[in-house]
Amino acid sequence: MKATDVRGTPSGGRAWGPHPGPRLAVVMFLAVLILRSAGSAQAGPVVPGPSLDPQGDFLSTYDASLPRTSDLDVRLAQVLYNPGAQTLTFIAQLWGTLGQTSTAIYVWGIDHGHGVEQFQLTGSPPTGAGVFFDQVVVVRQPPGSTTLMGQTFTAQITTTSVPNDTISLTIPTSVVPATQTGDLPTERWAFNLWPRPGVGGNDNNVITDFAPDAADLAPSVVPEPLSAVAMGTGLGIVLSMSIWRRRPRMTS
Repeated sequence: MKATDVRGTPSGGRAWGPHPGPRLAVVMFLAVLILRSAGSAQAGPVVPGPSLDPQGDFLSTYDASLPRTSDLDVRLAQVLYNPGAQTLTFIAQLWGTLGQTSTAIYVWGIDHGHGVEQFQLTGSPPTGAGVFFDQVVVVRQPPGSTTLMGQTFTAQITTTSVPNDTISLTIPTSVVPATQTGDLPTERWAFNLWPRPGVGGNDNNVITDFAPDAADLAPSVVPEPLSAVAMGTGLGIVLSMSIWRRRPRMTS
């Protein structure tokens, strides 16, 4: 007669029995992760941050008569979202020292989930394929102002002292109003950065660069409380399963 364990299953057999706890916990854990990643998404491609951009890749549509200084050429673009403080930090690093173009502005497009390829639909020449947005934040070098869709507000704008090639802006998410019903949660927004020399008009031919190219940028969540909890839960499940499997079994 084969020995049986406390569940009445032949030893070595595989059965859920009356105590499927650890297996069920694994299924529930995976379901949580799937549900967390599910839901609506932006219409265009979104890449993880930070976005690294090649040197000297000025757009072919950029007006050749305008400055091509390195403070108009994006090297790195990143957006940090802090869910605890409910802030967004926009970081733009250029390939050269800020201030070479005193009138330069740095525009961040935001896609709450309803964005369209604005520069493909309006302005001349068409540009910015893959860049979707429904709101913009305009950042000027200190002591310049910050503008959100035509409304100027006070925000923390900082630049690095050495080598003075990075301009960053931190704003509370409360100053970035919803664009319409059905906006995605903040951690699922998408972003893109494009500098302008601040001269030569306001058409598409004064956009020097996009970062990233032909896509939008996902924010980096810092800190990541949900990820930490999920990781801790996952490790706890693995440990529980290991202990549960090593329990002595009764045989007859």
